Amino acid sequence: MSTNDPIPPVSKAALWTGRALSVLPSLMLVMAGVMMFMQNPTVVKDSAK
Repeated sequence: MSTNDPIPPVSKAALWTGRALSVLPSLMLVMAGVMMFMQNPTVVKDSAK
């Protein structure tokens, strides 16, 4: 296989599905970090488990 092979085109639906699936876990991690900085007693207690 040559390194100069063209990349096959990707449909717009597949592109946006991939973007959405990549952003969702990142947003959940950011939300968890923000909640830890807020020092909500419920969040601190549950994250220590």
